[in-house]
Amino acid sequence: MHACPPEEVFAPLPADAPQLAAVIGAQKGRDMIVVGPPGTGKSQAIANLIAQCLAQGKTVLFVAEKGVTLDVVHWRLSACRLADAVLELHSSKADKEGMIAQLGRGGCGMQGPKGAGGRFATTSGRPARR
Repeated sequence: MHACPPEEVFAPLPADAPQLAAVIGAQKGRDMIVVGPPGTGKSQAIANLIAQCLAQGKTVLFVAEKGVTLDVVHWRLSACRLADAVLELHSSKADKEGMIAQLGRGGCGMQGPKGAGGRFATTSGRPARR
């Protein structure tokens, strides 16, 4: 793997070497599946992967077998002030009005690498329609 300048890596949560390698892979556009036993930092790594992609203006689809995994990754992204970049579709609280409100929020004010403009979005940028 080629070197990646630190200013191009956006990992708001602590990460070990293999997790940073995965973040750099995401920065370079690689697809990945994160697997491992409980307690190995998967949700933290996934949150960093999503944050990296959002910082580059990419859209991310994150799916998991268990709802608790989705909840933990959402909690980690919320702790990094990236909750507005998440469109929750699995939650029992998810409804049409809530989804439209989430789409309308669009992004947050964090600055990512290469001047990502402080805007993180999960949609194409078009306004939500009712």
